[in-house]
Amino acid sequence: MSIDMKDIVIKRANGEYERYISNIESLDHNTSFVAISSDKNIVAIADFIIKDCFEAVVDFTSFFEFKDVTPLLKAFLEEFLYWNPFIKKIKLFNPSKEVDIKAIVENSFVSSHCEENVYTKEIEPSVELFRIDINSIQPSQLTVNINKLERLSKWIKKEADIIIPVIKIKDNIVAIDGHTRLLRAHQLGFQYLYAYYETESYDEQLYNTFVSWCYDNSIYRIRDLETKIVSEKEHEQLWVARCQNYIRNRS
Repeated sequence: MSIDMKDIVIKRANGEYERYISNIESLDHNTSFVAISSDKNIVAIADFIIKDCFEAVVDFTSFFEFKDVTPLLKAFLEEFLYWNPFIKKIKLFNPSKEVDIKAIVENSFVSSHCEENVYTKEIEPSVELFRIDINSIQPSQLTVNINKLERLSKWIKKEADIIIPVIKIKDNIVAIDGHTRLLRAHQLGFQYLYAYYETESYDEQLYNTFVSWCYDNSIYRIRDLETKIVSEKEHEQLWVARCQNYIRNRS
């Protein structure tokens, strides 16, 4: 079966797709991806494991219906790098017989060198990581989902496990994602972690509003989120729904 990528959407997997994911570690890391067809069927899955600040491994890839999976794998890799632009190296291996790795490597985005059936792609990262004091980061989120916090507790062990995107608003360094990771870092007593400045276009007015909400709720540092841990349902009501209503009403 041939692939028309115009009919395929690649997205990060969440708990809704847990039964399809073979590597729960990648789901906890938010580095599992699914390919969904226009009729809402999952046609492929790719799991990535970030080994450190610079290297990731495609731990397992499953393609259900296609012979030539090169376009899908390329799309998975590009989506992964969109969310993790600091990665410098990706290693690709697959014990599954469903995929001809050699053919993919020779004909697609992944083309570097091979050692012991592991193919490595060197990448020029689009951002530069820097080490940052956790106390210098301004949150832009009002609550933290306790279920997500508990899942993160399984794998966050060291400073290098935490890499977040930030932006500058006036003199503040503002986190625009990764608040749960940041709070876990605080709980573990980490003083430093890693960040990068977001290079994609972003809505500065939106984040200015989010930061002003934080000020209204006395949230100035990551430690202030310690008292804002709520259930998943409360997080949806207090944070997600508020964001959605704000965005909808200003359109």
